[in-house]
Amino acid sequence: VQGARDAVAMAARRGQTEYLQVIQNWGAEAGARTNHLCLDLYDLPQVPHRVAEELGGAARFVIREGECPFCRLVRDEVSRPDRLVWQDEASVAFAPWASRSPFEVWIVPRHHDADFGRASDGEVTRTAEAIRNVLGRLAAALDGPPYNLVLHTAPLREHVDATYHWHWEIHPRLREIAGLELGTGLPVNPVSPEDAVEELLERAGEVGGSGR
Repeated sequence: VQGARDAVAMAARRGQTEYLQVIQNWGAEAGARTNHLCLDLYDLPQVPHRVAEELGGAARFVIREGECPFCRLVRDEVSRPDRLVWQDEASVAFAPWASRSPFEVWIVPRHHDADFGRASDGEVTRTAEAIRNVLGRLAAALDGPPYNLVLHTAPLREHVDATYHWHWEIHPRLREIAGLELGTGLPVNPVSPEDAVEELLERAGEVGGSGR
């Protein structure tokens, strides 16, 4: 995770691309080509569609509500623990309300910052701990499922400090993409986030010790 932070910071200084996508694929169903855990980095000439959607939605939310939507999420998810997977003083991990895939989990830092490249060493360490905790719960509850770990951070050439908030997303790959999703772009998720969290906490127990 620290290497990813350093790579994002370096890409921003060089200014030669629009976005650095950081991902980890585990398992053949998730697109992994080897059995080695590693982070893949991709220089992209445009901001990914999903991130662009988040940027636009976050900007509209700030105009309407006067605060970052991700900061609001952190506060709300902690106050309603039925979707909460993990928390410590640095970050919160939860199954988002409109989860696009079964057992999807977001890891969001409590400290507001749009750019992961500016994260401190302490923030990186605690984020890595949260990721390990969530992946451990998923492995224990779902027998080591294939998954995609994806970083969402600010575009390298845009100033979105007030409206965006870097975070990591974990998407276990538990089902095939069907025609409805391909044809409409609408995700189909048969598992509610509340049920997913209940199963993670009951079957996996308190993996990793501290936290929730």
